[in-house]
This record gives sequence, C-alpha cells and structure tokens, in this order.
Amino acid sequence: MTTPNPYVPDPNASPMMPAQQSPYQQQGGVPAQGVPQPDMQQNWPAQPVAQGYPQGGYVSSGYGPVAPVKPRKSFKAAGILFGVGLLLALSPFIAGAIIELIPGNHGDGGDGMYWLAVAMIFYILPIGLILIVAAIITAIVIAAMNSSTQG
Repeated sequence: MTTPNPYVPDPNASPMMPAQQSPYQQQGGVPAQGVPQPDMQQNWPAQPVAQGYPQGGYVSSGYGPVAPVKPRKSFKAAGILFGVGLLLALSPFIAGAIIELIPGNHGDGGDGMYWLAVAMIFYILPIGLILIVAAIITAIVIAAMNSSTQG
C-alpha cells in the first residue's frame, strides 16, 4: 500500500458532509499509516484554480467567483425569414422570365400567361417584402440582445 500525500486533499471528502472522526481519534492512539492527522488541512497550501485553462461555460478573471456565460442568440431565424422573403419577392420576376422561355403568344390574344406574373406582383411580392422587413427587425433585436449580454 502506498502512503498518500498529506498535501493532496481527499477526493472523497465533501464540504457538505459533517466532519468525521479520524482513525486517530477513534482508536485513541497512534494514527494509522498514511492517514492525515487532525487539523492538517490548515497547513496545506492553497490549491490554485486552473488558471490559463478555459473552463467551458464560465468566464473568470482569475480571482473570485466565476460568472456563467450567457449563450449568444443566433441569427438563424432572421436569415430564414430573409431567404424566404427574398424568394417570394423575386418569384414574379422569375415567373415572367420562365414564361418568356415558353414559345407562343402569352398576351391577351393568346393564353394570357403574362397575367400570372402580374397577379404574383400583387399577391406574392408584398408578402416577400413584409418578410424581408421582419427579418431586418429580427436581426436588429437579436443584435441588441447579444450586445446587452456582454455587459
């Protein structure tokens, strides 16, 4: 059996548990080999906190209590809103370009497909523009929330 180092704290000891009697106090005589004597912890040097090593989820200046790091908000929602809004805003023009690729008369004298692009301008383009504005507002709110957590 190896003799434990008296300068290393007991890993099984808990600060929440009440102090137990050492084998020295229980036997009333000589302590068992390798068992630290009572009040030996007072002579132990202070164990430094692992400075210089990042501790996940916590920010520390080296001394004092560590403060938990608040997770930063993602711009994913704003990006999705912007992408869908841009797709809807451009869809009338994409539809008009596709109609031009189809041979034939698409005006009033033909099949009238040009009116599809006009209807899309009135019904789909405004929804796309509203989503783009909502994405910009969402991005501004997320940026403000992220800057306030750095505080």
